Amino acid sequence: MNMKIFVELISDALPGSGADTKGIVDQDIAFDELGLPYIPAKRFKGILRTSARDLTDWNELNYDVDDIFGKEGSSFTIFKISNGYIENYQLYQNFLRYCQRHPQLSTVLAKHMVERFFSYNRTQTSLNRTKLVSKEKSLRTSRVLRKDLNFHFDLNIIINDEWDKLKFKEDLEKICKITKNFGTSRTRGLGEINLELKEESEHKNQESLSFKSFDDNDLCTLNLTLLNNEHLLVSNLLGGNQSSELFIRGSYILGSLASNYIRQKGLEKAHTDPTFRDIFLSGKVIFTNFNPCSTRKVFYPVPSSIVKEKNKEKYYDLAYEPDIEEIKEIQTEIVRGFASIDFSKIQSYSPSTKIESHHRRPKDRKIGHAYSDEKKTVEETGAYFHYNVLEPNHQFKGQIIGKYEYIKNILETIPKESTIHIGKSMTAQYGKCTLNIDSLEFYSTEFQNNLDNHNLIITLISDMILRNEYGYIIPDITILKSQIEKSLGLKIGELEITKSFLKFIKVGGFNSAWKLPKAQGQALGAGSVIILARKDREKVDLRKIREKFFGSRISEGYGQIEINTHGFSKIKREELKNNGENKIEQNFQENLSLINNFIEFCITHSLESTLRMKILKTLKNPKFETLNLSGSFLQRLLLFIDSSENLVLFNDKIKDLKERASNQLKKIQSDLFLENNEVKINKFNKFLIDALKEQLNSDFSEDVKIDTIILNKSQEFYKFYFHTFITYLIIRIRGMKK
Repeated sequence: MNMKIFVELISDALPGSGADTKGIVDQDIAFDELGLPYIPAKRFKGILRTSARDLTDWNELNYDVDDIFGKEGSSFTIFKISNGYIENYQLYQNFLRYCQRHPQLSTVLAKHMVERFFSYNRTQTSLNRTKLVSKEKSLRTSRVLRKDLNFHFDLNIIINDEWDKLKFKEDLEKICKITKNFGTSRTRGLGEINLELKEESEHKNQESLSFKSFDDNDLCTLNLTLLNNEHLLVSNLLGGNQSSELFIRGSYILGSLASNYIRQKGLEKAHTDPTFRDIFLSGKVIFTNFNPCSTRKVFYPVPSSIVKEKNKEKYYDLAYEPDIEEIKEIQTEIVRGFASIDFSKIQSYSPSTKIESHHRRPKDRKIGHAYSDEKKTVEETGAYFHYNVLEPNHQFKGQIIGKYEYIKNILETIPKESTIHIGKSMTAQYGKCTLNIDSLEFYSTEFQNNLDNHNLIITLISDMILRNEYGYIIPDITILKSQIEKSLGLKIGELEITKSFLKFIKVGGFNSAWKLPKAQGQALGAGSVIILARKDREKVDLRKIREKFFGSRISEGYGQIEINTHGFSKIKREELKNNGENKIEQNFQENLSLINNFIEFCITHSLESTLRMKILKTLKNPKFETLNLSGSFLQRLLLFIDSSENLVLFNDKIKDLKERASNQLKKIQSDLFLENNEVKINKFNKFLIDALKEQLNSDFSEDVKIDTIILNKSQEFYKFYFHTFITYLIIRIRGMKK
């Protein structure tokens, strides 16, 4: 069951993000990469939980608070809640992404302009109660959301029984009804809200999947693409490390699809179901890591044999003998992140991350914020904590490899496009992703062979867990060598390790179904490079290798390798071209009327900025150095324009000027679009349109009807132009006199 909570801001609101802008804003709200505001789900869920606890005190709820919102440390809750997004968020996104692709438009609709439309800055001080004046150094600036904005939160509710659904909906309606404030300073006039809960009809995407005919025993590869719609916190480490990895481990996909399979099939004891065991527990199906991608390229961890010259973009591959000699005289540095290597050309890429701040309130509800006391527990004092998370809208590609009889069972439980939740803290704010099925094909065991000699350059594209003969996890590359010899049909010892460039990583994990940690140990890190050669110098026949995964836990994506993808020639860096992988709906122009106020706001402020620049350029003319204009006359003109409700009244005041004042006005009348003491508004409008069209392309100008916007506000623009021109002229004349 899916629902939405609609939030109307009755007053300005400050749902703090925990961030600030040094020297400008002390308390900030959350914005996405385009400047669109959103309300973090954890802030909102906390307010709902507080309201639920109040209702529980009055015995008004059917469910216990912990049953609704989950217990601390538990990954299961009745519902998952997304971030709160502005009304018409998708339309704003498509429009702004379109603007980003055009340099002219990106200046008019820049991020700071978008932020300015939805928010503004407020200042406050603390009062010294003794002296009844503000405390020294207490001035604080907060950025707040403007009132009358509307947001919505998506709720995904996991309840099967229809009666339980009704009871839960009843509870949620009560919680929404009594929730009237949220955010910082909600006891001081900010954050007044009105909530409305609506149930959504489920639109299941059951698009048929047209694949080739396969036999049940055929080994297949199901190609998938994942887009993270919200921030993502994925890490394989236990404990306090709350920094996300930059890729998605196969174990997350395995766990998410297993939970979905259990739900779809209605399995009470899943581990006793033979099909479930074969797919998710036995290791017969491999869920590879999902690595970052851009258009058709997939990026894997950079091989550790690749380095670059320090402070330069020249790359060297230490697996290639001539490069070893070349770098002896230069200083190099490690290349981090991800890369795509194709015929000695390397393109690097690294997903963007962000630090998200959170606040855990003390157990005592009378205390509103965390405080420090070493003698008390965290439950009593509360805490501030931070996550380093992946930003939204990154694409990842991965695969599910197994027999067709298993793959088709998975396909029965997921449509072509589905929503899944992965990672830590996925019940609120994090982990919402869209999973797309791309294709199904026969599994290929062939390796690309760019070397015509006896060397094997093995590159790990995922971490590898190796165990010795006693079962202990140990990152010993001789174990891998033995496994490859066996795969090639060679005797143990026929291959030798000529070079190795290794990374090491501590792997672990947690099985949320069993509430148990997985075995931890040192593993070979993704990007490690091992060069093997036959001792008899015979060429290695790669066609004999039938595995691309070695070691333990390969069903979770560990142990994947590539052979001879680099190390056979010099490597050159190529710039990654942005081909606009962000999907944009092509028909968004049809709906621009829904965001007219936003477009008009941005164009108005952009045009005002353009007018200022043109005025400053005009005033650089040498003629203004010799103008003899009195300050009182110019101040009088400012009084005329400020006190006139329209240009008709302004023209009347100009025409009533006496001869001496009228003669002074003639010196600057052409710059003010005046003729015979009357504003020529048509001439000014043409000037405005030409000025703005210099910044915008013609297609966009027609789509948003710039001419109409200017004509409707031409008198306001003229008053702004006149006032700014006279003000700058006064400043210039005063400056020359000094």
